[in-house]
Amino acid sequence: METSGGIRASLAGRYASALFELARDERQIDAVSGSLQAVRATLDSSADLRAVTSSPLIDRKEAAKAVSATAAALQLDPTTTNFLGVLARNGRLRQLPEVIRLFGRLVADHRGETTAEVV
Repeated sequence: METSGGIRASLAGRYASALFELARDERQIDAVSGSLQAVRATLDSSADLRAVTSSPLIDRKEAAKAVSATAAALQLDPTTTNFLGVLARNGRLRQLPEVIRLFGRLVADHRGETTAEVV
């Protein structure tokens, strides 16, 4: 089982941990979780957003504009909106799917939830 310390070992884990700590400190875990679920669903359904988050051909400034427009369209909470902007400006949007996954794990750990695989 990957502990929260293990999560922080990866780049995506460090971003997920930072977002989680900020959301926790601001008492916005539920809002950020909801926003990230909306982003995940949009990534799954939008080839354009997937291209923005994964293409090395899109420069950081254009990626930041696209992410800002997406955040506004999805009505994301301010914490998530700012976080996506940081990822875009740092050229780390490729990490977004893994950040979302790891953020969910941190939230589950925080709530004392466990995941079981039924065989």
